[in-house]
Amino acid sequence: MLYQVLLLFGVIILFLNIKNKIVNHKEKGKVLYHLKIDNRIMKGLSGVVIAMILLMAYSLYSMTTTGQEVKQDDLMQFSATLVLFIAVAINALSRTAISEGGILKNNNLIKWDSIKNVEWTGFNGKTCKVMIGFQSKNRDSIVKLTVKDDRVEKEKVASLIKQYRKKTKKRK
Repeated sequence: MLYQVLLLFGVIILFLNIKNKIVNHKEKGKVLYHLKIDNRIMKGLSGVVIAMILLMAYSLYSMTTTGQEVKQDDLMQFSATLVLFIAVAINALSRTAISEGGILKNNNLIKWDSIKNVEWTGFNGKTCKVMIGFQSKNRDSIVKLTVKDDRVEKEKVASLIKQYRKKTKKRK
């Protein structure tokens, strides 16, 4: 019963994420820059989940080739895990991008006109963090971007954010 509920939950999340991805693809406009090192932890954890799914698939395959009966619970567990991973991977494995429409992170488009403030923090020699405060569905939200702390990427990201925020303020 638990795996059926998880499978249903995963299918709903999958369809919502696909719909969101289609809407964001239309609204984002031209991609101006992809961040190089943002979301490294999520990508690493996704590798672990992929390994788990492959091991589960191999286990099911070896059970069928040796003539053992594959239980319905095993199939439901595998399919629920697979669907949940695909639903989450749509968000987690996409690259963070700065586009003409806004900043796209984890399949969420932060439009330029909804950004309230930008704060640079967390300088540690290799990376720095950009805290972006924005209005999201009648509430204030914050998203953190990790930017490589070298002259090229940091200046490129800072200039794009400054340039496009000024353009949207002029339109208002």
